[in-house]
Amino acid sequence: FFESAVTYVVCKYKFKGQHFLYNLVIFRMMLPIVGSLPSAYRVYKAVGLMNSPLILVTATDALSGANFLIMYSFYKSISWEYAEAAFIDAANHFDVYFRIMFPMVMPAVSVLFITGFIGRWNEYMTISIFMDEMPTLSYGLYVFAERCKMGGNSIIYYAGVTLAAIPCIVLFILFQNTIMQTVHMGGIKG
Repeated sequence: FFESAVTYVVCKYKFKGQHFLYNLVIFRMMLPIVGSLPSAYRVYKAVGLMNSPLILVTATDALSGANFLIMYSFYKSISWEYAEAAFIDAANHFDVYFRIMFPMVMPAVSVLFITGFIGRWNEYMTISIFMDEMPTLSYGLYVFAERCKMGGNSIIYYAGVTLAAIPCIVLFILFQNTIMQTVHMGGIKG
């Protein structure tokens, strides 16, 4: 939601620094993720978020690039005439966003949510660095896979991988039509 709202403002409103924010996102896409880990580690340690589940919420990489560009292209494809008509009917900026613009980009938001969930579910690097005292299932599978390389029980590892994949598979099955409609819409607008 946050990324969608910020992208909407950057895309649809003219203000000082608008192009700077857009270019900043593009520049940030060029930086390697590993290059920013030491600074992120220091920030989380200073704020007291080390080994806290809040890291899973705060480390979502909002405005990190690809999601921003996807949302930006969706908002660019929506005509501003919808907002102008709403303003004539006495709507304010929040009404325009929540009642007109956000529902129009909801397919993109849902696809980004699904892919973001799957990415966060399978991520073990952030957990191994910032939450080593509170491991997740994916981190446990990573550690177990490393032990299997030295002669561990690979059958148990594959059983764990199968169990870890179930939520992602169920989520995809439930929302596959939404994903395919968004991909289809994106191809037509091209």
